[in-house]
Amino acid sequence: MKILKTLIILFIIVSCSNKKTKNQITEFDKILGMENSQTLNSLVSDFEKDILIKTYPRLKTEKAYKQFLVDVNENQLTFWNKISTQSRKKFNDSKLKLEIYEFPDSVWIEGTDIKSRFAFKNDDGTTDYGIGFHSVNLKKNIDSLIQAEYKTPRMNYVGKYMQAINKVKEENDFLEAFYDVKETAGFIHPEIMAGILLKKNPDFSNPITKGLIVMEFGY
Repeated sequence: MKILKTLIILFIIVSCSNKKTKNQITEFDKILGMENSQTLNSLVSDFEKDILIKTYPRLKTEKAYKQFLVDVNENQLTFWNKISTQSRKKFNDSKLKLEIYEFPDSVWIEGTDIKSRFAFKNDDGTTDYGIGFHSVNLKKNIDSLIQAEYKTPRMNYVGKYMQAINKVKEENDFLEAFYDVKETAGFIHPEIMAGILLKKNPDFSNPITKGLIVMEFGY
């Protein structure tokens, strides 16, 4: 009788957990948008085919994701050049790219700083602007510095990607840690990021977890 009660309780816990995960995925996809979600899912499939299966042929997908983070954390894996040209183009041509990253619409030199202006579209159709700057070596070619700045991304903190993560991160240590790092630091070294995420015991069967890992370390 005790065994039966234990099994029933475990079944209820698992069922509630599965329902919560399903609701998270639905909400995440809703905020990110159908087209962006389809792009993300396609890139995840490409990553698993081009990187995980070839690097860890004997491991199941979930275990391969974990081993991938372990290897990145220990600086034992070089994989960026293994992402196909087709996958790179798919991401670069997608709307998803501009929901994750933003690029300046104007760049100029002021004193010893290079300054960049970023445009933010509001829900009411109006536009706000933010300015970023950093010091540069003015002995270098100015035109090259400006062109390089136009191509340098930074996190789009108000894009649908960050909005979607923020919406579903509650009661999920992995998602909370991921969001906090991105919101606070933006880009950090892959070794450090992998270590942070591993400590949160991510659910590697969760499509959201897979998508964030692929975007963070692949693109």
